[in-house]
Amino acid sequence: MQVIKVTLQKPNSDVDLNDPAFLDELLVKMKKEMRDKGLDDNIQLSWNKQPDGQVFHKEEEKRDEL
Repeated sequence: MQVIKVTLQKPNSDVDLNDPAFLDELLVKMKKEMRDKGLDDNIQLSWNKQPDGQVFHKEEEKRDEL
């Protein structure tokens, strides 16, 4: 098993990044991309949900401290 961290930039629309339909569609696209790059068809992808049930969380902006 391998864990990959995914960072998304939210589009200007009102897309809910934790919507199950969006998450499923994104997994399908990611699997296709991996197959196109030559990875085995037996690859299985899934989301690692946080304790609150969410997959994606908004990152706080990093501020430069002087």
